[in-house]
Amino acid sequence: MSQNDQTIFDLTYTSNRGEEVALGNHVGKTLLIVNTASKCGLTPQYEALQSIHSEFKDRGLVVIGFPCDQFAHQEPGDDATIEEFCRMNYGVDFALSTKVDVNGSGAHPVFAFLKDRAGGFIIDAIKWNFTKFLVAPDGRTVKRYAPQTSPDAIREDILAALPAPIVGRPRWPAQPTQAPGAGMQTPSPLTLPTAQSRGALPGTTSKVSRTPAAMRRSA
Repeated sequence: MSQNDQTIFDLTYTSNRGEEVALGNHVGKTLLIVNTASKCGLTPQYEALQSIHSEFKDRGLVVIGFPCDQFAHQEPGDDATIEEFCRMNYGVDFALSTKVDVNGSGAHPVFAFLKDRAGGFIIDAIKWNFTKFLVAPDGRTVKRYAPQTSPDAIREDILAALPAPIVGRPRWPAQPTQAPGAGMQTPSPLTLPTAQSRGALPGTTSKVSRTPAAMRRSA
């Protein structure tokens, strides 16, 4: 499979309880993926992430936190400690991975994919905790948000990316639309009987073509 053919649903991660999780389990859903930390000034964003998870989980959104200790050693605990901290302080019940690297040669494949699909400002590397990636249901289209961007600030983007269309809201990525007249079938010209077919003398035939003036567009 070429890199261009790959989707995020082809990848896996290890949960914070040591279980391999196939992102293919979420095919057709919208993903919000965040690299997290427990001792960061942005750690309170866990609360908004949990709120978004609770609000949209039944409408096709999957939130996954990837704890990371690459930024100022702000995620020093083991997986069990991280899970307890998130649950006790912010009521987190969305998925958490085992602690991972998001930059460098050991970067987790999920983050290598995300950085390739949505590069950062100046450089593609993750710059700090709580960088957010919104992945469309196609598994290929990705939006990236800076650490300081609150999860609440991207609600409209989440709504636009949910698998089920919401009447009156724009879709992301934009859905293909038919050009005016696309799918309209033009009737073949109607051929009237010729004079010869009506028994006229040879050499006196005539043919008349007529196209109906009104044509109905397909639904």
